[in-house]
Amino acid sequence: MSINRREFVMTGAALAALQGFGVRFALASAASAAPGKQVGCMAWPAATWYRPYVSKMAHEAATTTWLQIDLGRAYPIDSVRLYPAFIPGDEHANDYGFPARFRVEASNDASFSSPRILVDCSGSDFPELWSQITEFAAGGASGRYVRLTATRLRRAQDGVGYRLALGKIDVVSGGKDVAEHCPVTGDTALANPQDLAQITCSPRPMGEGVVTDNPDNVMPAAEWRTVPFQAAVPLSGVRLEDGLFRRAMENNITYLLGSFSFAGYDVT
Repeated sequence: MSINRREFVMTGAALAALQGFGVRFALASAASAAPGKQVGCMAWPAATWYRPYVSKMAHEAATTTWLQIDLGRAYPIDSVRLYPAFIPGDEHANDYGFPARFRVEASNDASFSSPRILVDCSGSDFPELWSQITEFAAGGASGRYVRLTATRLRRAQDGVGYRLALGKIDVVSGGKDVAEHCPVTGDTALANPQDLAQITCSPRPMGEGVVTDNPDNVMPAAEWRTVPFQAAVPLSGVRLEDGLFRRAMENNITYLLGSFSFAGYDVT
């Protein structure tokens, strides 16, 4: 079979896209099965990246470390949002350090002598969320202090040891994040004092999630036009061998797939 250069380029893009789709679809499926509600995907371009919280290194996965937010006074807590850590431009480093097992509690005293459990994911490993922002309903439980305790850690981003890593934590009361800029403390063994303030930092100017509904970027549906097909793309019989062209195709497809949400597509 012979194909022209345009057909070959389009086929290469399709093959690379299908390969990327498989990974994305599997990750999206795992995230949708996780406890809590996925409320968006982290926006992770380099221009808006900020340093996440990263704990000190632990030698074993079954290690406990905690973070505690002082809200200043007691609030009725509607929900808690957890934001995964990420590295700009590195899709494989998204959600690194997200706790495998954890719980979130509220209390009116800093010692947590009588805590109220808001979230309990300590019984089994929590799915890796990649870039998903996850919100857990808290049912209006009241408390001044909110503590996240990780009881099982995941591998560190560099693969050496185990760490707790999070982009930030929101404590939502009355539709507002009441934890913003509140002081954060941690355990003496593994908490990283230099990064504690990152847990309650302000959201980025465009927000933490990928923006998909900016009216300046959306064409009215009445103006949509069908794009005529210019070439027929073969479904089989074409292979991309290792080399510069294949790497260029894969790198560009990875960027495009990482810039948009494909949840809901059934790729087989």
